[in-house]
Amino acid sequence: MTNLSDALAALARKRASMKAVEAEYKHHAKERSDLEVQVRELALEEYAERGESWDVKGVEVRMTKRVEGTDTPEMLAWCHENARHLLSVSINTRQASKEANHLAEVGAPLKVTKEPQVRIASDLSMWEDV
Repeated sequence: MTNLSDALAALARKRASMKAVEAEYKHHAKERSDLEVQVRELALEEYAERGESWDVKGVEVRMTKRVEGTDTPEMLAWCHENARHLLSVSINTRQASKEANHLAEVGAPLKVTKEPQVRIASDLSMWEDV
């Protein structure tokens, strides 16, 4: 059995080696994050050039709905008059977002737009040897 000083020395060495590993991990995580941002930016640029004809393995660009104005006083007043089912104590913004297209068509003070969103596949092994 080791004595206390041996155990403390071993623990100190382990902590020191773990700090080095953690620092390296943080460095790699930052690089990975930067690369993911770069891939998203380049994918959006290429998508803007190509439009709907998009076929790049490992990256998907899809249009997502963006709804603005569900939590404004104007929307609250509009719901009191036209869409009481969206009200409880306040506006059910989740439900209002689901119904946003219809609500905007019938005069709700909402702004509904579509914007591209990039999704990077978790398996990018097909790109490792490129």
